Amino acid sequence: GTLSPNPAFLRNTLHTWLVKDVRQVASINNTSTEQTEVELVPVDEIERMLVSGEIDHALVVATLWRALHHLRQG
Repeated sequence: GTLSPNPAFLRNTLHTWLVKDVRQVASINNTSTEQTEVELVPVDEIERMLVSGEIDHALVVATLWRALHHLRQG
């Protein structure tokens, strides 16, 4: 999907993809100023995390609600 993070002030767009059945093929290669942590969360837990506010970044929330909707549609 595509989202406009703040169309009143900015012209940027956020593009997201839902990819199923993926696997890691290489280690994470960050620069010296980056830190990446991978946390695997069962899909069944995502809605609870969204509703509770545990996940609260607006763009991530919107993306995950779309992903859950897509997954439920089959």
